[in-house]
Amino acid sequence: MNFLHTTPACVQATAGDNPAGSPSDRDNALSHEKWAKRITDAWQNQVPSIFEVGSLLEAAKAELKHGEWIAMIKGELPFGRSTANKLMKIAACDHLRNAEHVPHLPAHWGTLFELTMLTKEQFEGGFERGVINAKMQRKHVKALRGEAPKLVKPGLRRSVAELSEENARLKAAMAQLKAQIAALEAARAKELAGATGPTLLWLSRNSRLSEYCSISAPTASGAYVIIPRFGPAKREPPFIGYEVRFVTIRRDDPKANDNPFYAYDDCIRIIKSGVQSETEARTIAQADADQRAAEATATDVPAAKGACP
Repeated sequence: MNFLHTTPACVQATAGDNPAGSPSDRDNALSHEKWAKRITDAWQNQVPSIFEVGSLLEAAKAELKHGEWIAMIKGELPFGRSTANKLMKIAACDHLRNAEHVPHLPAHWGTLFELTMLTKEQFEGGFERGVINAKMQRKHVKALRGEAPKLVKPGLRRSVAELSEENARLKAAMAQLKAQIAALEAARAKELAGATGPTLLWLSRNSRLSEYCSISAPTASGAYVIIPRFGPAKREPPFIGYEVRFVTIRRDDPKANDNPFYAYDDCIRIIKSGVQSETEARTIAQADADQRAAEATATDVPAAKGACP
């Protein structure tokens, strides 16, 4: 079997007939700074370079004094001790260094290290089936080892049927809530049926009149608006109460465009301030609408639609 052994030139230069650690070897030894430079220069995402780095690390470990090898890794190399140990294991793996296999290996040291965990039979089988190739990932290596994928914790993975069933339950609950809202609105309309004025229909919050506007109820001549008021504090200002207003539409201003929220200060009539509940504020607004309607009926004069109150 042909193996690809790329012994670095620096290793060859320091190798000799004398046993490791002899005075002659120590005299010719490279410093840890030079070892670090050689290793860093060889550190590339290419399979031969990964082999070379592993071989250089092994040679430096054998040559440097006690403690210098670890100090070199911590202070002068672009990777840690754990990675260094894995790179040395990659460089020492015979079935990876086989010249026939090298062109088909992934150029990532993490995946190469996973391949060192395979038995010879597992590696040969993966190579013959084409599973081992330059684009393979760690998960493919784990599959060759026969490792099952990590199981999802119970309760985290749910079937489509379960999700569909829950979706149906939520839709049914939403329909029930809509029916309850409709019933409450019908009851409120029935409660106000005896009023002489129009039944106010309160619309969405945050209207264009004010960023603090809570709810509004349009009428033929304008809109009733309920606005929450707060104290002057910048953080968590205290709630003072609701302010009930009536805003008259400026029909003489083309910019208004029948928009009850487009108003001048002289078109805003404050009915009451400091109201402590939204329900009470709605009642006050409805009572004002009833009173204005009764006054208009008594004088047989319709409520003004073009002038401000």
